[in-house]
Amino acid sequence: AWGNDIARNGPVGFYDRQSFIDYPPVYLLLLGVVSLLTGGSIGEGVKILPILADLALAGVVWVMVQELGGSGRRALITAAIVLFNPITWFNSAIWGQADAVGSIFLLLGLRELQRDRREVASGLAVLAVLTKMQLGILGFVVGFVVLRRSLAPRTGGRDPARVLTSVGAGLVTG
Repeated sequence: AWGNDIARNGPVGFYDRQSFIDYPPVYLLLLGVVSLLTGGSIGEGVKILPILADLALAGVVWVMVQELGGSGRRALITAAIVLFNPITWFNSAIWGQADAVGSIFLLLGLRELQRDRREVASGLAVLAVLTKMQLGILGFVVGFVVLRRSLAPRTGGRDPARVLTSVGAGLVTG
């Protein structure tokens, strides 16, 4: 109904027109776009965004594993785990939930932290929160890492695993 309302009436005044809204604006705007593409009646089209986000998550995981020094085989296996996990299907393809849509922004933000692009990482973390509020807790993690790295002296070499170890993931490459 939210996507159809935005497609019909536009985004301006949306929060005034609706009585109950528990999603932030980015996902609602994306629903409006899908509703426009489906002729103003989103229906099962609500599942398009999460399914596409699942595919994107698998692709980003595949790339990140390779960037962290993993083999092509390991990258493919980890991407397959993301893509073929039954929980992923239930959440996106069956229930049509927005978790993967926000998670793609957050994962891209972590990838930007690996590249020491703090501003872009922060912007992506904000986009994640504006897509799905529950991702705010992980947004704090990104913010903590950005702050920690901003206060720490810069070193000459880049160590992509440094970001993950500072988050506490304990991943080791090599």
